Order: sequence, then C-alpha cells, then structure tokens
Amino acid sequence: MADLSDTPAGLISRLDDALVNHGEDATLKRGATSVPVRASIRPVRPEQLAGIVDETFNNVVLSPTQLNASAWPTPIAVKKGDKFVEASGKERTVEFPKHIRVGNTLVRIELLVGG
Repeated sequence: MADLSDTPAGLISRLDDALVNHGEDATLKRGATSVPVRASIRPVRPEQLAGIVDETFNNVVLSPTQLNASAWPTPIAVKKGDKFVEASGKERTVEFPKHIRVGNTLVRIELLVGG
C-alpha cells in the first residue's frame, strides 16, 4: 500500500503506486546505459503546440525510484537528448525534462518527448 504521508517519501510512494497500476513499461537510455521504467505517457495538450512541439510529442511522467535503484548516470536524473523507448519499441528523444523536488528530494520527473 502507498505511503499516504505528505512527505517526499509519501509523494514518491503514491506516484510509484499509480504508475504500477496505470502506467506502462518503457526504457530510459543515455549512451550505453538503459533502465526499465514505468511511465505515464499522454499526448500533448493543445496549448503546448508551439515552436517545435507538434502533435507527435508526448508528455511523460516518471518516478525517480527506478533511476535511483539503477546504474543511471548522475547527477542529472534525465536531460535533454536522453532517449525514451516506449513498450512498442518506438524511440523518442527527451526535449524538455522537468525535475520536481520537495525540499532537496526529487519526487517526480516530467518529460516532453518527441520523434
């Protein structure tokens, strides 16, 4: 059961639980390193369509849990240019990563991926 406390650990626990129940399998890649992750993948919203962002882009939500438990290169959790591979095998490029922190703890990773 998810930790329901209003702490960084509780926020991560609830996100992990949601991704297990409603997310899908994917892989995050940087160079020769790849990490299996659970992700929420959704189409971009109409208000996001500007500049290079078109209807082929997706919003992705990840938990830091799998990255913290792996050999993922640090200190940046996910950066522009990393690769996100959907379960279908479609490889996307991370264009805009957003790291959500509570205090000094990374609790959520939001990505805009395209390609």
